[in-house]
Amino acid sequence: MTVPENTLASMVLNSLRHPVIMLDEAGYISYANADAEAFFRSSATILSRNTLDMLLPFGSPLLALVK
Repeated sequence: MTVPENTLASMVLNSLRHPVIMLDEAGYISYANADAEAFFRSSATILSRNTLDMLLPFGSPLLALVK
């Protein structure tokens, strides 16, 4: 599920000063706010082609939290 660009939810998520991503059922990134794009140095389109496993180092504690 992606968050449409011109919705209240998108405006709220983009106003947060922290990287926010949303994953779909298969583990692919379905949404990334502006700070997530800056953090990963990639556009939301590029990020949507990746899973979190592809972006974070092996053994990252963040991966354990998501799974």
